[in-house]
Amino acid sequence: MKLTTEPDALAAAVKFAARALTARAAYPILGGLKITASPGGGVEVAAFDHETSARARINAEVGEPGTVLAPGRLLAGITARLPRQPAELAAGDEGALTLAAGSTRYTLRLLPVDEYPALPELADPAGQADAGEFAAAVRQVAVAASRDDTLPALCAVQATFTGDVITMVTTDRYRAAVRHLPWQPSGGQLPPPVLIPVPALADMARAAGPDPVRVHVLTGPDGVPAVAGFAFGDQAITARLTAGDYPNMAAMIPAQFAAAAVLDAGELAEAVKRLAVVAARETPIHLSFGPGQVELTAGSGDEADGTDAVGCELDGDPLTIAFHPRRLLDAITAIGTARARIALTGPAKAGLITPASDDGPGEDAEPVYRHLLMPIRTAG
Repeated sequence: MKLTTEPDALAAAVKFAARALTARAAYPILGGLKITASPGGGVEVAAFDHETSARARINAEVGEPGTVLAPGRLLAGITARLPRQPAELAAGDEGALTLAAGSTRYTLRLLPVDEYPALPELADPAGQADAGEFAAAVRQVAVAASRDDTLPALCAVQATFTGDVITMVTTDRYRAAVRHLPWQPSGGQLPPPVLIPVPALADMARAAGPDPVRVHVLTGPDGVPAVAGFAFGDQAITARLTAGDYPNMAAMIPAQFAAAAVLDAGELAEAVKRLAVVAARETPIHLSFGPGQVELTAGSGDEADGTDAVGCELDGDPLTIAFHPRRLLDAITAIGTARARIALTGPAKAGLITPASDDGPGEDAEPVYRHLLMPIRTAG
């Protein structure tokens, strides 16, 4: 293999692919980056750990096509510091890769490429979505996913595909997030619902650039979906899907509410942060909704307590409910709008937090984002 390319492009491709390298690979071979120079020009840099893969293509002048496997993290460190001169890569039969740029020259011992696992191949996309919408949707649902590795299904995002939206759902049993992501299907058969691991999906959202995100669902030999892929421009990431059943969170959202309040999301978030200082671990913040304002209280009374108030527009009877401060703050922050709507059924029932318009507490259409938050029951 022999090629010449721009150092910045090489560094960017290596950095992108290196996101699929595990910190402590079970097998040393998985610590490598696979570099493939095509006969027609162009280079692909890729990594795969049997769970996730990342690959990036760049332009290059290919003198001799070929494929090598280089030490991943070492190559990433080298390419990040190359001088701004054309980078030349050459590998021969002696099992070493030479990388030169200007007066700088490195020699890396290669790994056995024949032992490297085959990367998932992306078929035609099922559809595509706007990159900004995709990234926002992932951020909004990721906050409600479980971090408990013993419940792998709850550590995933359930994605359900219809003709105009992808519905993303997460839950950790104490809260749930539902986000409708607009997309344009390719016209073929829609994929069935799938469970995508949250860390992989969040990485995809962070990596997405300005180009539309192409969505792929790959099936195994048995016809069951096995891998989700997301591609943008000349970059792509895949993740092995999670198996298991997912709770029907849509059925848990009440059809009607006894009261609804619209208030400034930023003011509420700041009030929650201030009172969280005196709220001991797992101690709730109480919210008393009344005409014109919601009063917040927190503290055990043994060491300290605190109160605050935020203006609101209330539609319905006064009501008091208690929420975990961090989960409440996550929900308020995730909605992404200046005003929030909090709909309540009772002090022991889940509250629904959604973005709010300037039209008051009423809600005519189903919002794009919904965050269901279970209350903390208190004595008395």
